Amino acid sequence: MNPSVMGAGGEIISTAKDLNRFVAALLGGRLLPNRLLAEMKTPGVAGRAYGLGLAWKDTSCGVRVFGNDGDALAYQAWSFAAEDGRRQVTVALTPDFRGDPDDAVDALLDRAFCD
Repeated sequence: MNPSVMGAGGEIISTAKDLNRFVAALLGGRLLPNRLLAEMKTPGVAGRAYGLGLAWKDTSCGVRVFGNDGDALAYQAWSFAAEDGRRQVTVALTPDFRGDPDDAVDALLDRAFCD
């Protein structure tokens, strides 16, 4: 399957290291002015945890992490970082569709950002 069938989002070919570098640069203020990064963190819909391109999750220890996830027919990826940039995690996998990996990723985020 050629991921370009997903449009522009499918045209990027990257590694977990690439995603880490991108998220670190974005949240570190090296890609956008602060006012635009703040817009990305502002919910598009009140009460939701998704802004204009960035989602956030609150870990069990209260650390808010910013990033995003993405998927296509044969793969999924999640990349999140603490706002201070000191910790970051990216997961890329080929799902087996026997379960929802979101719970496992949330548990990994807790381990990465809370331990």
